[in-house]
Amino acid sequence: MTDKTPDASSSTPLAGASWYKFARLLLPYILTAIIAIVLSITIQMLLFFQMFTPTETVAEVATPIPSPMAAAPIVVATELPLEENIARQELAEVQAQLRRIQTTNYLQSAIAQTADAERLLRDNDLQSVSQTLIAVDDSLALAYSEADESVQSPINELRRELSQMHSDLYVRPEDIDTRLGRLRQSMLSLITE
Repeated sequence: MTDKTPDASSSTPLAGASWYKFARLLLPYILTAIIAIVLSITIQMLLFFQMFTPTETVAEVATPIPSPMAAAPIVVATELPLEENIARQELAEVQAQLRRIQTTNYLQSAIAQTADAERLLRDNDLQSVSQTLIAVDDSLALAYSEADESVQSPINELRRELSQMHSDLYVRPEDIDTRLGRLRQSMLSLITE
């Protein structure tokens, strides 16, 4: 009978070959990991040292040129306050333009809501008309808060007319539709100005 057990000498080369294949398969991954670690440490060190190294700024100093005609010292104006004032002025202009746009948007919303109120009034839905008039007043209040002083007075007048219409809605609903039309036209005229 023959013994089918492998002997120790035959398993050693096989184990060595499998170890070699295993190491050969892992080698690209190990090299990639080492290169990535070295690169990230190098980049971090460069950024760290760059952050803490003082940067030297060279200030340009204007040397006055002596002039035989000018006995008074030459005053060199700095550009920073002028640029700062221009930036502030531009910022104020942009903010004013943004407020005008917001006022226009709120007025357009109020116009659309007024048109809805007119449609609901034709359908004889007074409860919905009342709610829509409240929404119009809210839109006008937002427009008033964003408007320039020149437009605030007409918006306040529109709000008074709207309040009067709201109180007359259940008492005299027959002329509310014409008043809503005039109110909508007034709001349109504020937008076109």
